[in-house]
Amino acid sequence: MKTVKLILGICSSVLVVGFAFISGAEDFVGAQFMPQKEAKKKWGLVAFDAKSFKKSSEKTKGAMAAQAVEKSAFVGHDMLKVRDQMGDPDSYFFSDTIYAYMITSPAKPGQEAWQLVFIPDEKLEKVADVKIHKKCCYETPAWAK
Repeated sequence: MKTVKLILGICSSVLVVGFAFISGAEDFVGAQFMPQKEAKKKWGLVAFDAKSFKKSSEKTKGAMAAQAVEKSAFVGHDMLKVRDQMGDPDSYFFSDTIYAYMITSPAKPGQEAWQLVFIPDEKLEKVADVKIHKKCCYETPAWAK
């Protein structure tokens, strides 16, 4: 009987973790994404230019990122196309398979920073989504205090 309970417990855990992993970008633990309308209000809109993104000012990067999210830049294209056009990622989000590019850098420790992230599909081949992610300043969950 103990063996059956153990097996059922393990199977349940695997199913819960697997469902959380495949249920989409909104489920990255603790991740905060900026809605496109908020990004547009904060930075405005400028035509997204992948090749000049990394060299641009923070304000221009923000405006380009808002446009990239609005137009779903690269969604449906090979992940390698993002890297070919934008260069190597200069930031990190959750995994090396998610390409992340800094929009803003924090002026002081503890201040928010934003990054443009290209989230791959479940096969890690094509871009499934593009989002603006808050890189820092997470609050400690109540259960962890």
